[in-house]
Amino acid sequence: MSKKGKRQFLENQLEHTLCQMWSPGVKKHERRSDQISSQKTLETYRREVRRSGKAIYKQFGIRDMAAIDNKHIQWYIDKLRADGKSAPTQHTARAALCKALQKSARDFNVDTRYYTDIKKGRSDVPPVAQNYVEELNVAIGVRRAELMDFLVRDVVERPEGLVLHVLKGKGGKEQYQRILPTRQEYIRKFIRDKSPNEPLIRLEDTRGKENLHALRRVIAKEGLDYYTRRLQLEPGYREQLKREIIDYARQFGKAGRVVKSNDWRLIEKPYTTRPHDGGEPQTFDRLAVLAVSVFHLSHWRCSVTVSNYLVT
Repeated sequence: MSKKGKRQFLENQLEHTLCQMWSPGVKKHERRSDQISSQKTLETYRREVRRSGKAIYKQFGIRDMAAIDNKHIQWYIDKLRADGKSAPTQHTARAALCKALQKSARDFNVDTRYYTDIKKGRSDVPPVAQNYVEELNVAIGVRRAELMDFLVRDVVERPEGLVLHVLKGKGGKEQYQRILPTRQEYIRKFIRDKSPNEPLIRLEDTRGKENLHALRRVIAKEGLDYYTRRLQLEPGYREQLKREIIDYARQFGKAGRVVKSNDWRLIEKPYTTRPHDGGEPQTFDRLAVLAVSVFHLSHWRCSVTVSNYLVT
């Protein structure tokens, strides 16, 4: 066997092991350690183990994944650090190898992740929509994988206002993604003369390179301002918003998850970020953050919403 074939044998073995873990439809709380139910996670991990397998073979000559032990994994993480790779990159590499080899991530040292390490969709300059696809997504704020699935009829009027009916969002979840009041009139005008069965966005009109994550950050920050302002100015709105979140969660069988979460237990306490690199902590109304997370981003967690969308 050629040297390339020997090296690729290890890469292929790691990747094949991950593919055997593919378990679509398994809910997170029911998932075993040897199962992967997210297509995105599987694709990311496959990429990572091919990189790490190549490096480990080149350094140690290992062909069989059974011969990889903790020192080899730590060596690879240390190599990433020495190469200047960020803490999130180290965490992803560790997670992929530990999943394939069924090892505990706690056994390996990686740099601590901070909000300021996240680069996706961030810029000191607010994004400016370049075409109608981007203008539309500033209003609806959906993920790229969802963008091309919508028909005009998926824009629905409900008691809470205009929403986008997402039949199969992240993780295969159905949701009604709210559109902020300041953006609703634009959407109504956009669909006014369109057929209900017409695609909301035509495939030929998207470049595939739109910075949709940055546009979702715009939605998140506008939503935070909207809910924070109403919570400050409208007596009784805090209790109303809490009821809306629970009622919405109940529609999708998530009420128990919400009320048992730390976010709900601490809902009356501000959400304050950790200082890093001399930066000042940022403080948000936790209920406003949760409303943005649930109604507009479909993350259902304050921590993800703050770290990826709100901190500057």
